[in-house]
Amino acid sequence: MAAAELAMWKSDKVKGVAESLHRKLDLENSFGWPITNAEISDILARTSCNLDHLSQDQQIGSNFFASKHEPGPGRAIANLQESAWWSKHLAESMWIICLLVMLALVICSVVLLIVSLNTVSNTIVLNQMGRIVTSVILLIFSLGIFRFTLGFYSFAQSAERIEDSAKALAARAPVENVDVLKLWQDYQLARASAPILPTWVWKIREQKLNKLWAAYRV
Repeated sequence: MAAAELAMWKSDKVKGVAESLHRKLDLENSFGWPITNAEISDILARTSCNLDHLSQDQQIGSNFFASKHEPGPGRAIANLQESAWWSKHLAESMWIICLLVMLALVICSVVLLIVSLNTVSNTIVLNQMGRIVTSVILLIFSLGIFRFTLGFYSFAQSAERIEDSAKALAARAPVENVDVLKLWQDYQLARASAPILPTWVWKIREQKLNKLWAAYRV
């Protein structure tokens, strides 16, 4: 339990710093609002990143959106649609994975308990089996798997709703800065309140989602 709480605390701390940087990058890329060196230094000081590695990649920049528009409301609404679409599919993948893991743990525990009751007659062994099953069930909650499942599901639904709103807003040209900023704020709040999307699921789905976006959305 202590290890789980420590891991959750560390995860929340890293997520907070990452979300702060992510919000600034979103607005920089969308509206051309620059991130100051003071902001960058503060963010990096709060992380355990490798500065040598960052110096090698500094030319990459923050051009992680596919939009070809100039900075402004048009690019901002296109970026929002792209980001919400990615988040929708990544969050869908994660809540399904979490649900499957949770179901697998529960099913294995129940099967183990049933087999033990039918094959084992030793009371001590049965008590130990009961403790194991109880520990596995508690593990689901102590590791936050149940919370992650609900969190990712809720984020996927919110991202889809915001993507649809962004499409509708883009169809009503000209787009005003204030309308786009309201949607960006809704999206960033939903993203901040959701569990952090792990890098490995992004790496698994990156190639396919990039191809789909380039083929059907750009």
